[in-house]
Amino acid sequence: MNTHVTVSFAPVGIDAEVAGRAFADLQARVTRWWRDQRQRQGRDIGELQGFHCHSNPAGSRHVHWVLHVPPAFAAAFADTVKNRLQKISGRVDLRDGLHIGPVHTPGSLAKYVLRGIEPEYADYLHIMAANEGLVAGCRRTGVSRAASKAARKRAGWVRKKRRL
Repeated sequence: MNTHVTVSFAPVGIDAEVAGRAFADLQARVTRWWRDQRQRQGRDIGELQGFHCHSNPAGSRHVHWVLHVPPAFAAAFADTVKNRLQKISGRVDLRDGLHIGPVHTPGSLAKYVLRGIEPEYADYLHIMAANEGLVAGCRRTGVSRAASKAARKRAGWVRKKRRL
């Protein structure tokens, strides 16, 4: 995973109550565009793989979306995410509601994104748990179909054995 997208919903004019549906719409639009780039345009970019996590600390509803985007395709991807979010929100100026950047330390980013974990699991994963607020209307976390349990099984992926 090499790209980190953060969408803050209030600055782009999307209410917290519909933020889950708005992100699902954004994710679906970007995924359709990605599939079109692969199939019709013939670009060798693979399937869109990533995970996301919704947060709502202190009433600041946002989502972190971490993906793998080929470096040569990063600018086109960023433009597409911005364009699709503008259409969904109905705003041309997204202000500081959208941030897209590279992932420099994937392990640290994963811990940051998943900090809303239940405290009893945090120690096991070496994560500092934090109260990420109530997220209504959607699942807090999710993965793309290309990274789902079924996709991993089809690819023959086997979990590493746990260290004792």
